[in-house]
Amino acid sequence: MSRIIKDALKYPFSDWKKILILGFIILVSDLTLIFYNISHITNNEILIPFIGFLILFFVVGYEFRIIKSSLNGVDELPKFNAWAVMFKEGIKNYIVHFVYLIPVFLIILFYLGITNFLLDLIRDPSTISLFLIYLKEIIIAIVNVNVFTSHLNGWIQLLVIMIYLVIAIPLQFMGIANMAKNDSKLRYAFNFREIFHTITNNGLKNLIILYIAILLPFSILLLLKQILYLGTIYPSPEFIILVLIGSSYSAMYLYRLVALFYLSK
Repeated sequence: MSRIIKDALKYPFSDWKKILILGFIILVSDLTLIFYNISHITNNEILIPFIGFLILFFVVGYEFRIIKSSLNGVDELPKFNAWAVMFKEGIKNYIVHFVYLIPVFLIILFYLGITNFLLDLIRDPSTISLFLIYLKEIIIAIVNVNVFTSHLNGWIQLLVIMIYLVIAIPLQFMGIANMAKNDSKLRYAFNFREIFHTITNNGLKNLIILYIAILLPFSILLLLKQILYLGTIYPSPEFIILVLIGSSYSAMYLYRLVALFYLSK
């Protein structure tokens, strides 16, 4: 796992130009949501997030391409070409993330009734930081009551979400890797026998290390984004740079990490 993590950390630096290209695509997608939130132009209320939604498929399509090339033994970032294929594979990648996380979506929506959450998850269900944000909202909603037992149901729901995420996170990423290994066929993302075989063969210790290696950088990235955007209406230059480089680097690191973990079974 030490070798895998070191490889994944160095991997994005194989081509700075591609870090910036992916970062720009992510930034455009993010800015559509930010502009949507601050805009009151009725004619653009549907069009703006829809554009960001379409752009998202290129992002997750490239992430899927990283897994495919890594599984084929390529140590450099894949090219930005065959955009139609990348878009199609992005849809498949998106569907896998969405299906695996449906239970979490339903619990959060049922308990908090947050309308923005639905828009956010539709934009990008693969964003781990999204769940960190709304898990925080659940915790705040629960602890801001006078009597603990009055929100005992909320604590139970939070526990269910945490348990499910512990199970779902490795399943969905190994499912995506399994799909990439089998000619991008969607059904292999839900071949639980093969997926469980991959996870169990790596052992509990390596699985725990994988959790830490995934959640730690994304938690730091989320914290920095929250700090830089706190109390502002429009994104600052620092926020833009963080999304342009940090979000792109994190995505490349994550999917390289997933591919190498899958290969180590």
